[in-house]
Amino acid sequence: DRQIKIDGHRIELSGIDHLLRAHSLVRDAVTLPEISGAVVRLVSLVVLVTGGSEADLAELGRALAESFPTYHRPQEIIAVDALPLNANGKIDRQRLAELLRLHRPPKSASSACSLRSKIADIWSELL
Repeated sequence: DRQIKIDGHRIELSGIDHLLRAHSLVRDAVTLPEISGAVVRLVSLVVLVTGGSEADLAELGRALAESFPTYHRPQEIIAVDALPLNANGKIDRQRLAELLRLHRPPKSASSACSLRSKIADIWSELL
């Protein structure tokens, strides 16, 4: 059962995967929740038939928009070369988080420090 609840709405993740796989651009897809504190975002990892471009990903977003309400759509669609499989040939859900991390730029400490510095500047101006 791959059902989650976001803001009071029950979402069947396999329904999103099914719609993505039915699209002519997609060979395989999996949608997973990304949880950060109390915020839950949906992220779809897709293996495209062709190399994949930003236009292809935008097309997938439009296809999802025609079928699902906003709360039911992934906030991000990421093209990957392949989905990790376990020994039985099924999607290895434990390795999906690693795959997701590989396709995200690391958050640098300097950007966090820069943000803190900007906030401190704003407060010092206000005080």
